[in-house]
Amino acid sequence: MKDEAYIVNTSRPRLVDPKAIVDQLDRLGGFASDFPIPFSHPKVLITHHTGGYTIEDLRRTANFCFYKLQEALNADDEKREASGLTA
Repeated sequence: MKDEAYIVNTSRPRLVDPKAIVDQLDRLGGFASDFPIPFSHPKVLITHHTGGYTIEDLRRTANFCFYKLQEALNADDEKREASGLTA
C-alpha cells in the first residue's frame, strides 16, 4: 500500500486489525471506521454504524422479530398440546 493511503472500513470490524493500524499510522494518511476501535488518534475517525437505520428497515426488523417470536410461541403451544399438557 502506498504511503499516505487512507483506509475506510464500513464493512466488518474484523476485516481490519487495530494493532496493524496503530503500527502503521505514521505511514497512513488516515483511518476511518463506523465500528468502535480501542484507540484514538488525530488520524483516526470513528462514526456510528447506521447501516439499516431507515424507517423501512426498522419496521422490517420489528416485523421479523415479532413473527419469529410468534412462531416460537406457536411451536411451544403445539408441543404442549401434542404431549397432552395445557398452558
